[in-house]
Amino acid sequence: MAILLGKTATVTCGGVSAGARDVTMEETVSELEFGLYANRQRYSYSAGYTGSATIEFIDDGATGLISNLQAGEQIAVSISPGGFSFDAIVTGVTQSMPLDGVISWTVNVKLTYPGLR
Repeated sequence: MAILLGKTATVTCGGVSAGARDVTMEETVSELEFGLYANRQRYSYSAGYTGSATIEFIDDGATGLISNLQAGEQIAVSISPGGFSFDAIVTGVTQSMPLDGVISWTVNVKLTYPGLR
């Protein structure tokens, strides 16, 4: 399990869990814009949000998690302290060149409802 600044992040995919080095999340609000008849002022209405995250790993291949992380796979991310967790769909995986047998991975995901595919 990776620990960064006192926070622990665990990613699970296909029954295999591993620690993440860093998790960065972004939430974007979807909005509807409208105006009243004979009024030049525009108003916005929140119509939900979408969420995405970037997860960084350092992996030597021992956990087997990286072989499960392919586009379209569903993962579960748990961050503590605080007990924050979310399910997500993998949208992209980027691999760096190995350095002393250790590979750095970046996984892009979109937040989803648990069990939804």
